[in-house]
Amino acid sequence: MSVSVGIFDIAIERLQKAWHQLQDQSDWENVQALASYGLGYLRITRQIPRAEDERTRCGSSESGAEVAMDESDDEALPVQRTPRSAVYRVIYDIVHSTTYEVPVLYLTFSDSPGKTRPSPDEIYPLLVPNAYRPQIKSVGIMGALSTTEHPIMGVPAYFIHPCRTQEAMAPLLLDRDVKPEHYLMLWLGMIGGSAGLNMPVELAQHMTETSVASHKGGA
Repeated sequence: MSVSVGIFDIAIERLQKAWHQLQDQSDWENVQALASYGLGYLRITRQIPRAEDERTRCGSSESGAEVAMDESDDEALPVQRTPRSAVYRVIYDIVHSTTYEVPVLYLTFSDSPGKTRPSPDEIYPLLVPNAYRPQIKSVGIMGALSTTEHPIMGVPAYFIHPCRTQEAMAPLLLDRDVKPEHYLMLWLGMIGGSAGLNMPVELAQHMTETSVASHKGGA
């Protein structure tokens, strides 16, 4: 399923609004709906450790209750704090492609250690979850993670090629009409998640509840 630029613009505005309303406390630092030369796009910024250990990489499946139990256990290993100098600030820009008629994810880095962006060999263990790596590396249904020129900033950027995005999204949509924000949420789960951009659960719930309330209010 393709998505028009008008629907895309509505979706990114609603996601930005929901994030600021919720004052989300996840690893998303900021969410901005921006525009340049008449082209709207969504910028999401987050920080990640430069070298994550295996526990951190698998930490998304650890519940808050389990974390609390670990902290209360005197014999548990101390939590390793990542020095600020060892942190990457990842900038995810989601831009609408008029050619493919889908959102496209671009990744750049700010305040990176040594002022250098991670190499292609570093980018997979840094951002791509294990489950997605075979698909991404083999130009699978999610498309390949490679480098290109950022369409707005004009700098080198990593991006996920959109040639198969519609194919990847089709089973999730099943030819049904979806609201703009729902399409973006599904896209983040499929394409964003393959590059470490997972939508916070609280934000997804908030957007869903807001959308339902808005629909009832308009009825």
